[in-house]
Amino acid sequence: MKDEDFAFSRILELESRSEYGETIEASYFFSYSELRRLLSKLPKKIRESAFLFGGFDEAECKCFFFLPSYLDKETFLKDKLYEGYIGCYLIETTNPAYAKPLSHPSVLGTLMGLGIKRETIGDIYVEPNKAIFFALKSIEKEILSVEKVGRDAVTVSKILYEESPIKPRFETLRITYESNRLDSIVSEAFRISREEAKRQIGAGNVYVTNLLSPRPDSVVHPGDHISVKGKGKVIFMEEEGTSRKGKTVASIRKPL
Repeated sequence: MKDEDFAFSRILELESRSEYGETIEASYFFSYSELRRLLSKLPKKIRESAFLFGGFDEAECKCFFFLPSYLDKETFLKDKLYEGYIGCYLIETTNPAYAKPLSHPSVLGTLMGLGIKRETIGDIYVEPNKAIFFALKSIEKEILSVEKVGRDAVTVSKILYEESPIKPRFETLRITYESNRLDSIVSEAFRISREEAKRQIGAGNVYVTNLLSPRPDSVVHPGDHISVKGKGKVIFMEEEGTSRKGKTVASIRKPL
């Protein structure tokens, strides 16, 4: 984040405009680590009213959305109102048999070479001859003008994420635990002891979506992203029942 103070002020401004103007307001993209730092500084009122979204549920880079009082998050997602602010784009090499494989740096470098700022681009997913990425609709004209990545000819098109030929891959796992306390779930999800989980949380090495200062007894909710420094991250999905020993069974998703 080039200017964290500016980003902080901008988010406060967007929340105020949405509240008093009854409008949808959206920020640019923030990375996972940038979101963590911003959420630690923002007032509780802003954190609770903000909706973080990056084009699909599991996105790492997300924008702050502030919704008017007449619009809830469920309707915003169901009606895909975010498509007025975030677009999904597909890049395909024209001659895949001869083209150099696409990569995250080559795609990002091509876009930034057009003068596009990094914060207007969200997640990028790449396969050898195609890539998808998310970006603010405000730069769509520039994106659709791309004709080459490096020396290789490409085509760029706007698509629906649901129709994308590339999707981030996750492994679904099941864990069992005694309570939905953060330390209990971190212990099971990351295969560490309960005491180590508490130590990591106390050291500030554990991040949970929208939690300012996670504590061992913090409650984990479906959809929460949990990361442990140096150990990766998981998405807590939902409780699925009870084991024979009376413990809760839940599913988590781990990026591959």
